[in-house]
Amino acid sequence: MLTRVYIDNFRCLSNFELRPARINLLLGPNGSGKSSFFDVITAIVGLMRDGREIAELLPASTLTSWDNRREQRFELDVHLSNANKPHRYLLRVDQDVETGRSAIVEERVTKGEKTLYLYADGQVHLYNNAGREGAQFPFRPTRSFIAELEPRPENSSLINMREFLFGARILRLNPASTRSVSEEEAPRLERDGKNFASWYRHLVQERAGELHSVFAELREVVPGFRQLKLLGAGNQGRTKDLLVELDGPSGEPYPIAFQDLSDGQRVLIVLYALLVDIRRSSTLLLLDEPENYLSLTEIQPWLSALDQALGDHGQLLLISHHPEVIDFLAAERPLLFARDGLGPVRVGDPGFDRESGLKASEQVVRGLTDGK
Repeated sequence: MLTRVYIDNFRCLSNFELRPARINLLLGPNGSGKSSFFDVITAIVGLMRDGREIAELLPASTLTSWDNRREQRFELDVHLSNANKPHRYLLRVDQDVETGRSAIVEERVTKGEKTLYLYADGQVHLYNNAGREGAQFPFRPTRSFIAELEPRPENSSLINMREFLFGARILRLNPASTRSVSEEEAPRLERDGKNFASWYRHLVQERAGELHSVFAELREVVPGFRQLKLLGAGNQGRTKDLLVELDGPSGEPYPIAFQDLSDGQRVLIVLYALLVDIRRSSTLLLLDEPENYLSLTEIQPWLSALDQALGDHGQLLLISHHPEVIDFLAAERPLLFARDGLGPVRVGDPGFDRESGLKASEQVVRGLTDGK
């Protein structure tokens, strides 16, 4: 589980710290840093999992505008269920605004007092599970070598932490970007959900037996829904079309392309299919306003199903302005993001009055939250 995030000198997040629980509701007005917080986690996961360039993920333009320092600092604390001590990931980035050059100054992973990985002064230092140093060699400061590490018994502690972050799902769905055509399977759903057809194709191959329960749930919330189908569309069968089978006027199945559904129907199907992934393994799930395009009667059943899918070990951080979501999760861990003018973001308990008789969402609308 992610237990602490520290961010310094990234957009409006300056000397910012958040200690999430298992279920977390992120509240606050637009521009208060909620999505920026998610962007940091996305960047770190992209650095470690995909081996992408630091300048692409954390360009110099992400420096805090009122801060003259060049260095950005990020820390993630992760407590794994099978580990007796927490892991800490540290990343320091130097930003040269004049040249646009971004470089990793330091990247370190520790477990308790033991160092498991270090990059500093242009050198990678590898350690075993006991914290004993092994190989060291030069490496470029524009990428993370963690993305290239081969799993071995002697580095299993580091790999376990890496796999936890690799499994993070960070989503802000945009149904307008989704398409029905899939050229190949995709093991991960992209942040905006645009590759859903390819990701669903992967689910069919890996977890076909679990899709029946998803279809049953969708029949309760999408009128006339029967099932999803993939059909060959050329290119010697490699290209597939994702179709949605609905009840036709005469009661016979009526297939239409996934992209021809309404925005709300597409979002519902993506969200319920996501439960297959979550039920299979403990996961870190960051959702940015998943209720967009959905009605009040559609979002609550999915939230209940999500809570059950997460179980005791999954973790959720959810951004929402939706009254139904706020009221459903207000009893968990609400976190209010707030800024004084254009100053730095601070986060705290919104201070909901449980005795007033007002719903949490009504207290937000009336400005009765204090963020203390």
